[in-house]
Amino acid sequence: NFIDYTFSKYNSEFNDLLLLSNCKYYIGSDSGISNIPRIFGKKSYFCNFPINQVHRLTFFHKGLFLPKSIISIDNSEPISLRRLFKRGLYKLEVEKEFLKNNTKFLENTEEELLSFSNEILILDHIKFHKETNEQKEFNLMLKSLCKQYGIQLGNILPIISKNFIEKNIYLLE
Repeated sequence: NFIDYTFSKYNSEFNDLLLLSNCKYYIGSDSGISNIPRIFGKKSYFCNFPINQVHRLTFFHKGLFLPKSIISIDNSEPISLRRLFKRGLYKLEVEKEFLKNNTKFLENTEEELLSFSNEILILDHIKFHKETNEQKEFNLMLKSLCKQYGIQLGNILPIISKNFIEKNIYLLE
């Protein structure tokens, strides 16, 4: 059975809290509501996470995440992690600032979200995560760039979606 909770008669603030405190894990954005499952010790998986803010995850997020890409408005070319830092895009937070820099975010597609959900289900089933070479390379690059640009990192290295990084290898250029 499936209930479209957002549009159901059961939708309420109380039920939001009830569901989020009793869920097996949370899949969604890193907005304020994502703290509720964490308070109750539930795993969290972030999707549509701004790739330019990935360094923030090192302070609080142990789970898998699915970033949204940044592209150049001029040619729709995706921007690699290295170019993102070089252009100072890691400092930006609001859409207007990205537009001034001739860039914009691409929200995750339905296909990416489904693939991410399947990846989570597989990880949940096998209870073990072995980093791929691409995931290791992403984290090495992230650490190196943060050091180069004087950005402090926490003690937790994020785990980028295996499926996403394999299909978006440009991030590592």
